[in-house]
Amino acid sequence: SRVLGTAITLFFVTQAQAATQEPPPKLDFQSPAKAIRHLIDHYETEYPRGKEFLSRLARMERLHASANESETRRLARKLAALNCEALVECNPMLRSKTLLFTRRHPLGGQHYAYTESLSWNRDRPRWWKPGSSLCTLSPISPRGTVTTLVDSPTGVIRDPDVHWNGKKILFSWKKSLNSDDYHLYELDYPSQQVTQLTKDAGFADYEGAYLPDGQIVFNSTRCVQTVDCFPVPVSNLYRCDSDGLNIHRISVNHVHDNFPTVLNDG
Repeated sequence: SRVLGTAITLFFVTQAQAATQEPPPKLDFQSPAKAIRHLIDHYETEYPRGKEFLSRLARMERLHASANESETRRLARKLAALNCEALVECNPMLRSKTLLFTRRHPLGGQHYAYTESLSWNRDRPRWWKPGSSLCTLSPISPRGTVTTLVDSPTGVIRDPDVHWNGKKILFSWKKSLNSDDYHLYELDYPSQQVTQLTKDAGFADYEGAYLPDGQIVFNSTRCVQTVDCFPVPVSNLYRCDSDGLNIHRISVNHVHDNFPTVLNDG
């Protein structure tokens, strides 16, 4: 959830800040508290220490109210350790022990979208900073090992999605700014073989997700539209077969559709 993601990010930021000798930051106790409550509400039997974590967090917050600078710095280190324990090491959502992620620069764009950076769109705004990779972290902790699965020094890799069988990874990859566009690719995890699924030049295919029926849903500029109020391309939702063929449009909107996600019931 967004709250959980914010709190996990807070853990890493707080840990880095605690290691410096700069003036201690203002400590945020509310974000991890919300994330812990979320885990208690949704994973009560799988998260038996949730109430303990909330109690420890509340105690730190009381101490912080009257702490001096030195004490606040010590509390920052304790808060980082508690966030790691509560939101990473004991988190039932991370029990797979391996985290898949992309390492890249921010995609940029405006509002929540407009990140397509089309190769031919040189007279309009494009947000692009190359250097990216598809990676895993195992175990899921600051001490885990990062393994690079696909590296792209001149391009951008984004939007990874793991297949239901756990053996395939769908992602979007644009290998250069002016001679390539985002296409869907699939990594066979056991063999490490990468297959390009969509190939049509001049279109950005991205934000792909596996569907329970074996097809793939994704976002694409294939609708060939621009936003009514700004000269940037529009992306709508499309479907295709598992091999990238039989592409057809499934949404019709004047502005962006984004982030297609399959619910737990399919």
